[in-house]
Amino acid sequence: MTTLVLYYSLSGTTQSVARNIAQALDTDLATIRCARYRPGVLGYALAGFDSLRGHLPEITLEPEVSLEDYDRVVLGSPIWTSYLATPVRAALSNLAGWPRHVALFVTAGGQGEPDKALNQAESALSHPLDAQCRLTQSDLDSASDGGVLDRFVAGLDQAATAQG
Repeated sequence: MTTLVLYYSLSGTTQSVARNIAQALDTDLATIRCARYRPGVLGYALAGFDSLRGHLPEITLEPEVSLEDYDRVVLGSPIWTSYLATPVRAALSNLAGWPRHVALFVTAGGQGEPDKALNQAESALSHPLDAQCRLTQSDLDSASDGGVLDRFVAGLDQAATAQG
């Protein structure tokens, strides 16, 4: 099963998790780029405002990839005001060729309701996610995430093996 790990990260937290997943699965990695948001107080304020309004920004993928070339996408997003980051929402809405198999991991700094983000992804895809993982800031700050990420990756690896 060909897999792509596709993520958006403003602070670098989701990027770090995405890289770990891609390395563990020995698979391709691509970034959702968005010039609209920058780190810092004003950038975070704009991101939160756009998230609440549902404003979808322009995005690009780096490197440029076609989702149709993959059997599965593992999508990563931070939680912004209880929802997927707007660049990830833009990817779900605007990119063609989403495969039937999509898994999602979200990173949350402690504020926000991850269930809303997970439901938002399933709604955009029009089918259930194959797997999901919620990582809080305390999971990421501890020496070990308590096995949450390890179990998520192991489940993805087992699914890929079972599906050939």
